[in-house]
Amino acid sequence: MKVLIATGGTGGHIYPGILVGKYLKENGIDVLFTIGKRKREIEIMKKEEFPFVSLPLPQPSKISFYPFLLISLIFALKVIIKFKPDKIFATGSYSSFPILFWANFLKIPYYLHEQNTIPGKVIKIFSKKAKKVFVSFEETKSYLKKENIIFSGFPVRENIGKISKDEAVKKFNIISNKKIFLLIGGSGGSKYLLELIKKFDKEIDSLNLFGIIIKGNQTFDETLSFENIIFEYIDEIEYAYAVSDFVIGRGGAGTIWECIVSKKPSLIVPIKTSKHQIKNSKIVEKLKIGEVFISEDETFFIEKLKKISENLDYYQKNFSYLNLPKTKDIILKEILYE
Repeated sequence: MKVLIATGGTGGHIYPGILVGKYLKENGIDVLFTIGKRKREIEIMKKEEFPFVSLPLPQPSKISFYPFLLISLIFALKVIIKFKPDKIFATGSYSSFPILFWANFLKIPYYLHEQNTIPGKVIKIFSKKAKKVFVSFEETKSYLKKENIIFSGFPVRENIGKISKDEAVKKFNIISNKKIFLLIGGSGGSKYLLELIKKFDKEIDSLNLFGIIIKGNQTFDETLSFENIIFEYIDEIEYAYAVSDFVIGRGGAGTIWECIVSKKPSLIVPIKTSKHQIKNSKIVEKLKIGEVFISEDETFFIEKLKKISENLDYYQKNFSYLNLPKTKDIILKEILYE
């Protein structure tokens, strides 16, 4: 069997696609990826073992989007004619539109995965005729209301949640009795989160915290008052989760699911203009596994940080009440055997 995986846009779309590609490859399936043209997308795929095609499609905000959408449709048709996929799997985003357009037109069976609580436009457009639509959160079902929706959860790396703290402490060579937080700002890093910890670095020091900071491609050469290690990127992110007592992160579905699977309480700071990040973040509050900071008044950030760092046992206990889906098994069963 051949499966074409259409993804792209952000790491939040690409990484779950890559994991599903690995699930399929383990089962002898021939996999090809299509992504968009952004530098970060191509960098992510170049680190992986899969062949991929970059469609010449810019972000929808660019004035050249629609002319290049037509060109990308031609590219996508050529990819499909050459690869001859039996099935197509897509993770949404504008980058997957050209492939899904032809999948729908040529009646090639296709499957979708929606990462966020609120489905994106591409998922909404193509969900009606999809064989199955996998969703990361139960709440998403209310937006789609179709019989082909399956709550699968979010594909996360299989080693997340399986590394011991002792192994992780050795990995980072940390000699400290302080509580450790992991700051992670998505695949490109978060300028806002970095500015926030700089602004309150003395208060963070007074809370007796140690920070593992992933800055991504953001410029950040500041000296901080509290103990910390700064990385541009960590390949084996499972160790960063394992060594940390809690996480400070954005409201992307990937971050929230990695916190859930690794059983790490989190302080989620969603992008204020992102409805789906805010909605995703509410899941953390609903499950009582962390706190959300959205306030205009940044002094509340330290109050939230103090609350979570001093009540880790409370949040930790609530992970034991979660009944997590077997994401890999659910997705493979549908694509391979249905």
